[in-house]
Amino acid sequence: MLDVAIPKPAAFRKWVVEVKDVLNLSSYIWSVKAGVAQNALSKFIKGDQLDLRLETASALVEYAKKAAHDKGVVLPPITVELHDDPTSAFWGGDAK
Repeated sequence: MLDVAIPKPAAFRKWVVEVKDVLNLSSYIWSVKAGVAQNALSKFIKGDQLDLRLETASALVEYAKKAAHDKGVVLPPITVELHDDPTSAFWGGDAK
């Protein structure tokens, strides 16, 4: 089975908000440290922007992992819904 886990935007948004609290980060500081546009993160958190580019999300996750390590805290898990029916359209099957 393919081991790929990418969360839905709503689940990632929830995780981002939780991580901000755990790491005591502002959107501005997190954006700057991760090298992403501050507007994108703020709008995503508020729900004004429905999703993020994968590159942006990846940069946020990488900085969060570094900051958590530096602060000695554990990040919350990201909720991911997996589609594990190989006949489903998600897997290229011909589910009806």
